[in-house]
Amino acid sequence: MRSWELRAAFAAQMATVYGHEVPAYTTLVEVASEVNSLVAALEGESAERLGSISRVTAERHGAIRVGTPTELRQVATIFAALGMHPVGFYDLRDAALLNGVAELPPVAWHVGQRQRLRLIGIAPVATARVRLMREQIPIAWRALAKDGADLPTALATPGIADLAISPGETYDFEVVPDAPGILRLEAEMSGSAGARAGQTINVLP
Repeated sequence: MRSWELRAAFAAQMATVYGHEVPAYTTLVEVASEVNSLVAALEGESAERLGSISRVTAERHGAIRVGTPTELRQVATIFAALGMHPVGFYDLRDAALLNGVAELPPVAWHVGQRQRLRLIGIAPVATARVRLMREQIPIAWRALAKDGADLPTALATPGIADLAISPGETYDFEVVPDAPGILRLEAEMSGSAGARAGQTINVLP
């Protein structure tokens, strides 16, 4: 098998595995395929000016998190077999990031509208402190799930929106804004000398 064939098979299998773990990913791929087909039908050859529709639809992007020399060697071996070459990396050892950036674009919520937050700790070693605040004071949220499993009713209770999350942990919370104003979601890494990432949430009536 040639390297490009192996690479295509590997990407397809990884997408299938991830789709089983996160069904919404499969939905996203299906929607993207439908949109690509629609654009190709409407625009003809010009729709493929950046590459064939089949190639663009098949492409995937994702990060590989490695933390030890052994893991680096393993990834290098896989890349070599697939005919790929690493071109850069994110150094996350001391960074405070939300979805890979220090500041997410603002979003709008509405009073009384239920919002579900999923927080996933992907830092290599550090614990993150995540807070949802109004005027620097944590508001209330309700725990829904831990590591992908819904919490029993006795544990799905309201609490203060101030969480310490370790690498590999996943938490789901429900937030129902009770008044207009500005909320602030912030993440701070332990030992990061005050480095923070955040997002502004505008709560509308």
